[in-house]
Amino acid sequence: MEDLILKPWAGYCHENWLSANHGQAFAPEHKVKRLLDRCGTLLLQDVSPDDRETLSDYKAANRRSREVNMSDCPGCVLELLETGELDTSALNRDERRELDEFLHGAVPEETAEKKHKQPRRETRFDRINQLIKRFPNGRINSANVNTCNQFTYKGKRYELDSRLQQ
Repeated sequence: MEDLILKPWAGYCHENWLSANHGQAFAPEHKVKRLLDRCGTLLLQDVSPDDRETLSDYKAANRRSREVNMSDCPGCVLELLETGELDTSALNRDERRELDEFLHGAVPEETAEKKHKQPRRETRFDRINQLIKRFPNGRINSANVNTCNQFTYKGKRYELDSRLQQ
């Protein structure tokens, strides 16, 4: 991997790690980060999930529900896997029942607690709507405040009290 991927791309990664146009979807910065993410995924694919501890809860639950260790499979399934045939129609009734019992018992039921969403923060838009509801006939004006807590409105200069919280 080092010779095939990292060495040829090292200069590009070094030059484009941070880019001025990082807001664009296909900026070089994003390409570098995607490349490194894929390299990490490629390196970690041979490490058992119990040892790497890098999967999110969602990915770990997905893996548990979709993957089964070959050593846990019944003998009839192992024979199918070894021959390369994945056609279960050749199984007799007992083998099919054994396979069904195994498949239903192999996938654990997920009983993880649901994560609660954080409460939504109040936005500037929410505060403006509250003012409109409180003062339905009122008029809303705005002014830019400079770094010295001063602003101009209708030709007059005002200054905010420094004791006020923002």
